[in-house]
Order: sequence, then C-alpha cells, then structure tokens
Amino acid sequence: MNYHWLPLVSFLLMAACADTSAPGQAPERPVDETQSTTVSQKLSNEDIDSLETRASGGSGEDAYRLFMYYMTTKRDMVESHYWLEVSAENGFPTAMHALGLYLSIEALPDKPTHNSKIRGKYWLQRAKDSGYADPAEQLKQIDKK
Repeated sequence: MNYHWLPLVSFLLMAACADTSAPGQAPERPVDETQSTTVSQKLSNEDIDSLETRASGGSGEDAYRLFMYYMTTKRDMVESHYWLEVSAENGFPTAMHALGLYLSIEALPDKPTHNSKIRGKYWLQRAKDSGYADPAEQLKQIDKK
C-alpha cells in the first residue's frame, strides 16, 4: 500500500480542526456538537449510505463526515478528496478552508499549479465569506507565489 500522501492527511486534519480564534475568545466558527468530525469513525454500511444520500442532497456537514471517514479510517485519498469537494460545494466553511489550503500549499506531494492556486484562493475567500476565520495571511501567501 502506498502511503506517500500521509503528510497530506496530517496537514488537512490540522487545518480542518484548527481553532483560529484569538486566545481567550470563542471560536469564530460555530461548533455543532451533534456533528462529529473526529478522526476515528466507525460507520456501518447503512450509516455510509445515509450520509452519502444526505451529502448528495446538499448537506455539507454529512459530506465532511464522509471526507473524514475516508481520509482517516479507510485511508482512501480519492474518495476523501471527492467528499471534501462535495462538502465545500455544499457550503460547509471548514471544508472550503481545507480545500483552499489543499489546492494552494506548495509543500504537498502534488505541487499546485497556477490554476489550482487560483482555485485555492477562491475556496479560502469563500470560507472567509461564509464566516470561517479570516484566512487573510494564507491569501497573501498565495498572491506572492
């Protein structure tokens, strides 16, 4: 089994779970305790089918759960990337942020192209516009490259 993408998993987990609020302040994005995005998830086939149906119908949170499941439990990067994109497209700010970083970070195994940097910046801006913590510094770094 090829594990060359494991640094990407660590990076996306840190990006997705990072609290970017200032010390002593409440997180800038709402926390929904009913939606688990924990690293270790055990989902039945029925759970997966249900999540896929809801995610395909527009639930960004359910698509994000599938992203986390496939990335961490199944270690299937193709399937996890698919659900990350669905989650971002469905309007889930955490996914928008993670996808923006993924598309624009130079240190990842697949170097970003000019167009992926543009898309990365787009998703970071969408995350910001959706209420996610301001990724201004990340947007500036993309502009410099």
